[in-house]
Order: sequence, then structure tokens, then C-alpha cells
Amino acid sequence: MTTLMAERAAAPAGPPSRPPNRQALAITGRPYLSHTQLSTLRRCAKSFSFRYAEKAPADFVPTSLLLGGAIHSSLEAFYQARMEGLSLSTEEMFLPAVVAAVAGRRRPQCAGPLQQG
Repeated sequence: MTTLMAERAAAPAGPPSRPPNRQALAITGRPYLSHTQLSTLRRCAKSFSFRYAEKAPADFVPTSLLLGGAIHSSLEAFYQARMEGLSLSTEEMFLPAVVAAVAGRRRPQCAGPLQQG
């Protein structure tokens, strides 16, 4: 056996452990920065500061997120009702989620079929 092979056999199998990044922990609450956070930091440091350090609320929520959230909540209510043996009409399934999305300009949260009334 060569010396290199002997060194590899004696080395621990797992990756080397790193101490947590204290700056990332202070900013995000996690010991690392995500790819999105790093991309934002590289693109615009002020944007990163507003979004992650100061946790400033967004100026607006894109309509695509509102519509997607409404559809997701509606499907969640539909399948929750199916699992409980209930049936929802189209109005009961879609209307609460769409009204919450449009009126509140936020992502709707599914309340479930039994808690909507």
C-alpha cells in the first residue's frame, strides 16, 4: 500500500466540520447564507441590507404570487375536504382564497374546509 492510500484510509470519512458563521447567524438566524441571499448581496448590498438585516416589508407582492397562493389554498382546501369525506362546491373551494388574496394583497392561508364558515 502506498503512503497516499494509507493516509486516505486513516482519514475520517465525513466532511471536515466548520464553526458556524457568526455574521450570517446574526443577520439571518442561520449559520449560513443561501444562494439567493448571496446573489442579492452581490447585486446590491443595500437591497440585501433592507431585505435580510433590517427585515423591511416588501413594497408589493407580485400578482403571480397572489394568484398562485390562491390556487394552492383552494387545492389544499379541496383535498383536505376529500380526506375528511366532505365535498366542496366550486364557490366554497375558490372564493375564500381569491377574496383573501385580492382584498389583503397577501398570500392567502388555507383555513381548511371546516374552519372557513
